[in-house]
Amino acid sequence: MSLDSAHMLLWLLNHFSTFTLAVVTVGGTVVLAVAGSVLLRRRYPSLAKGEHNDMVGVTLGMFGAIYGIILAFVIVTLWTQLESTETIVATEATDVSLVARDAAAFPPPVRTRLDAALGGYVHAVVEQQWPRMRAGKPSYEAPPASSSPCTTCCRRTNRKPLAKRSSTSRP
Repeated sequence: MSLDSAHMLLWLLNHFSTFTLAVVTVGGTVVLAVAGSVLLRRRYPSLAKGEHNDMVGVTLGMFGAIYGIILAFVIVTLWTQLESTETIVATEATDVSLVARDAAAFPPPVRTRLDAALGGYVHAVVEQQWPRMRAGKPSYEAPPASSSPCTTCCRRTNRKPLAKRSSTSRP
């Protein structure tokens, strides 16, 4: 698929409801099929007599079965991707809420910086990354600008992350 057709598809998906797109797609296909059938029957009247109708039924059945199998695979793949995406978003939201909850253990100046860093991260994801994803453009710059709020906060307070502290040192 070319870049222009991908942008056109994303534009359609972002500006029309799924129901509208389904009606236009199915309705357009039906109109084209009926118009093609009428034109072929007028051009070749022998097709309407039924000489080849037995073979047409078998062929249409075969194509219908193949189409059904391919459609089933596409639906299963898309459903799996949707579930995977929902899991990733839920995990990230849970992680952010856990960090926000655990920020209460820090002294007020550190807690304030941590809350600000988390707020910046959430706003960067929601206001920058999600719209770019919706438009089909990857957004690599949104999270790095404000990601790792905990690491940023630990660096500013000159504290070592827990994993690097020795067992005898105290925070």
